[in-house]
Amino acid sequence: MGILSSLPHRCLVVPKTKVEGRHGVEMVDGDPIEVPCFVQAVSAEELESEGLQVATAYRVFATSWPGGPYSTVIYEGDSGQWPGRRWSQVGEARRFGHSSRTSHYSVIISAKDAEAK
Repeated sequence: MGILSSLPHRCLVVPKTKVEGRHGVEMVDGDPIEVPCFVQAVSAEELESEGLQVATAYRVFATSWPGGPYSTVIYEGDSGQWPGRRWSQVGEARRFGHSSRTSHYSVIISAKDAEAK
């Protein structure tokens, strides 16, 4: 798969870790991990089929994925148009591992904050 051999985008994945605290189990941010990836817009029809309401969402393709369903993803856009923009990982990462050459993860991310215009 050609795109997987030279992934053009970068994102930071901030995984969550369960920590036993004074008030029970808490989800705490782990260390950010840089992930080479390919990011593409998700259409409203795809969102509906995934059970999501219309929102700003993208699909991320990567050869490895350290995050889980509660992870935060920092993706600033392919040309830096969203400095510091934070996204939520929606659900679990889907792994496609039919062969070592085409093995990859597919993750949906949704904007955490709307941009005021």
